Amino acid sequence: MTFSPTSRQYDWSAVTTPGTFTLKINAQIAGCTPVTSSFTVTITKVSAAFVVNQNSPPYFDPILSDITLEVGKTQVYKFPSIVDNDQGDSGSFASLNTGIASGFVTGIYPTLNIAPTMDPQHVGTFPISVTIKDTHSATATFNFQIIVQSSITASNNQSTAANATT
Repeated sequence: MTFSPTSRQYDWSAVTTPGTFTLKINAQIAGCTPVTSSFTVTITKVSAAFVVNQNSPPYFDPILSDITLEVGKTQVYKFPSIVDNDQGDSGSFASLNTGIASGFVTGIYPTLNIAPTMDPQHVGTFPISVTIKDTHSATATFNFQIIVQSSITASNNQSTAANATT
């Protein structure tokens, strides 16, 4: 609850659950002794008409992370859960953009099949974007990358990592 000295009104819109609140008023007129008074306000029911819907967009939990694999290998990627914290709202899949990775990425939410072949065009870093929405039309787009290494690059990375630990 807040008080606006300009409008001289109390704003109770932040109160979204029933409860008991103590309201303390301090007043002073110039040159006079200050006066303080307290009273209790008990809210037993909060009407939906008074609850402000924030309508924040949904999100993935845990967040999306990059995928690294070697050419010729396959991986099944299962998207994490979609979460929406808005009261009475739920998130759902809206769209997937695999870009040039569409040559080796198949499937749709919630599961992608990633199978890069020995085709040189399947080696590299491929941006993927996923848009999710909620029942009140709030949307969010999340990005991650599929990193496909040639067998030579993957071997060199493993050798470098092994040498770094010895």
